[in-house]
Amino acid sequence: MGALRNHQWRRRFSSSLESLLEGFYKPALMDSVRYWRITGYFTSRSLLQVLEGVEQLVASSPDGRGHGQMRLITGVFLNEADIRALAAGSSPEDVLGLSLTANFPFRKVQPGDDSDAGLGAELLAWLVQYGHLEIRVALPLHQGQLANDGSIFHAKEGVVEDRHGDRLGFSGSVNETPNGWASNFETIQTFCSWQPGGAETIDDLEAGFLRLWENNDEGARTFTLPEAVRQQLAIFQPVEGIPRRLNPYIKGLPAPEPEPVGEIVLDIDERRRIVWSYVLQAAASDLPGAERVGEATSAVTPWPHQQRAFQRLWQQWPPRLLIADEVGLGKTVQAGLLLRQAWLSGRARRMLVMAPASVLKQWQRELREKFGLDWPIYNGKALTWQETCFRSAGEIRPVGRDAWTVEPFVLVSSHLMRRRDRQRELLEAEPYDLVVLDEAHHARTRRENNSSGGERLRPNTLMQLMQ
Repeated sequence: MGALRNHQWRRRFSSSLESLLEGFYKPALMDSVRYWRITGYFTSRSLLQVLEGVEQLVASSPDGRGHGQMRLITGVFLNEADIRALAAGSSPEDVLGLSLTANFPFRKVQPGDDSDAGLGAELLAWLVQYGHLEIRVALPLHQGQLANDGSIFHAKEGVVEDRHGDRLGFSGSVNETPNGWASNFETIQTFCSWQPGGAETIDDLEAGFLRLWENNDEGARTFTLPEAVRQQLAIFQPVEGIPRRLNPYIKGLPAPEPEPVGEIVLDIDERRRIVWSYVLQAAASDLPGAERVGEATSAVTPWPHQQRAFQRLWQQWPPRLLIADEVGLGKTVQAGLLLRQAWLSGRARRMLVMAPASVLKQWQRELREKFGLDWPIYNGKALTWQETCFRSAGEIRPVGRDAWTVEPFVLVSSHLMRRRDRQRELLEAEPYDLVVLDEAHHARTRRENNSSGGERLRPNTLMQLMQ
């Protein structure tokens, strides 16, 4: 390991003059024992570009003060549904957890995969697990409240420290991504602690970082990486030893102390988290049989004709199919299989079931008991969840006409929605990925005479909604 002051750092780097990756990022990280970074966007593949630098962080044991670590504060892009959920008062932790889990970048990657994505997932999982990488996610604040107008966290700066205590600060346009460091047109300014005025500027950068990290900044709030995301990452841990991409770079490190062998007893919640992290990954994968994960984890054994109907629906995504089986042949089961698999795989983040009011509670009960889908009914004034062993009195949440559609999974009366004064609520909502209409024969067209004496087909209000 060298020293930062042994380099001639430009005051201003521009990608049009030299590679930011080769001229700045790699040599800076290769001399580092601490790296604090604020970025608008981050991908693990950026770490694969600087494995020699990651080696230095790994070689320096975390000391609780940031040494031996990369501390990262990154922005996140929320979609319209996420923003509206925040505006409606949903917990930001819940919104972030759902958003980051649904957009998990390694959904299609298999543990042990030799692709760049697979190796990046393995490296990221290992660094997080062993404390060499800490990540906080930032959302902007407006007057002390989380912004719900689409504003994003877009700051980009960082500080690197070497083993001698010298520091190198930078600020500019580059994100913590492969394209940011290697391909985009980017510029950064640098500050050296051993040069006049440099230490004071870097002190300011570090103070700003700590305000964000400790949630003392009036402009943004930061959150730890959601547990659901950590569990998704955990399955990419190396089977043994260190990540494969670090092997060529780790030389001469002291062997880790052998851990005492003993029985590891996981509590039931931990076992559930591990199992479900595998289930979610399997449902979203391209492995043979992945489309049957929803069925395998439901409490129902479908008949062959129900399996065939599901396969037809699933293989023609997004599905447009009228199921016209006789009464008693299990059309609800066919729909439930599709709803569960779409939810597990992440294909659908918003789903709606419209049915006559008289059978809504039956739908709600069957979705929960047979498919583990705990969805509320919207009755025109409130969202109502059924009683469960964990929710003995159920739950009723009053909600306005313009807010109930923020809930991502809902059951609603088809008779209510076809009223002309209520149609706008669905038509102006964020589009649903999947809509199920029970008793679909109520959606129909009728023949009318037109002004020229001919006939035309006119859809009724329910048919208009489905179109």
